[in-house]
Amino acid sequence: VYVADTANNRVLVFSFSPTAGFSYLTQFGSKGAGNAEFTEAYGVAVDAADRWVYVVDGAGRVEKFSIGADSPPSYTYLGSFGTGTLHEPRQVAVAPNGDVLVMNRPQNKTESECYVYRATSTSATLEFGFGSSGTSNGDFTDDPRGVAVSDDGTLAFATDSGGKRVEVFDLTQSGGHYTSAAWADTIPQGAGNGAFVGPRGLTVTANNDLLLTDEWGYNLHEFSFTETPTFSATSILDTTSTPLPLPGVNAPRGLGVAANGDIYVMDYWNQRVEYGTLGSGGTIQGALAFGQRGDPDQDGAINFAWSIALQPGTGDVFIANRESNQIEACGPTGVNCVTGGAKGTALGDFSFPQGIAFAPDGELYIS
Repeated sequence: VYVADTANNRVLVFSFSPTAGFSYLTQFGSKGAGNAEFTEAYGVAVDAADRWVYVVDGAGRVEKFSIGADSPPSYTYLGSFGTGTLHEPRQVAVAPNGDVLVMNRPQNKTESECYVYRATSTSATLEFGFGSSGTSNGDFTDDPRGVAVSDDGTLAFATDSGGKRVEVFDLTQSGGHYTSAAWADTIPQGAGNGAFVGPRGLTVTANNDLLLTDEWGYNLHEFSFTETPTFSATSILDTTSTPLPLPGVNAPRGLGVAANGDIYVMDYWNQRVEYGTLGSGGTIQGALAFGQRGDPDQDGAINFAWSIALQPGTGDVFIANRESNQIEACGPTGVNCVTGGAKGTALGDFSFPQGIAFAPDGELYIS
């Protein structure tokens, strides 16, 4: 089992068995721009037939390694590809024919969202790209992430995280390699526990089901699918997300103290505001929270907010909602939330607002 440890710029390798579970074997990679170095390792895929490993480097390339026959295995850098074409590559997948598919977050609407490469002994050569920015069939709204290929090699699946959907493409090949891709269908957002909130990585299981991780729904979705006469997907599993623990924060950022002594913490990674009475040892007594990951137009949505400010007199909580490019104001318990602002350069617009504070005269300042 290979795990891309993004923040630590490395790949971890584990063995696995149903009885013994996971056992650490080794790791490779380090931070940097050289060979076998990464600027955030985003995705990893294995070509078991040729004993190659592909690792997505967030700097805009895919690095290729050979797998040694020793135990634990060693990894030898072979080469890289994608520089100049890939800008923010995410997940990578190896198709049954050995071709390599890489999801790309484009910088403009002329770039493709997914690129297909033909593997060589030390690298790979670009064949074609497919998918574009937009909201139509086969388009990606924002932040494409995952990619996987059906076990017969005829379908590609890709997550449109911003559109909260999975796009499905028919793959055509000639001479043992892919030559084109055409939109086939869309697996929509769904509803209830099956609704996509932040669809990310996906893979095709050994029994040819599609398994999808939902980062901000905190659960998994599994689909069976048929390809003939037309594509059809059926939901067969939606795990129930476990509520985040209280008290408990992950990468806290902003901090405020209310007139009644309650402490408010911007829980950055958990996309929420946590509040309560500060107790001994720095714990929050009677902790409560409000907010969740969501669309900018959704009441109470908090998207990687950095800081908060409590309005004197009312105790209302003002949030610098960084990724939404908005300022959000909620009552002290998270009710009656309203938002203002949008991404842009005009007065009243924002580009990743981070700091927020009230002046003694009640004026609100936002950086």
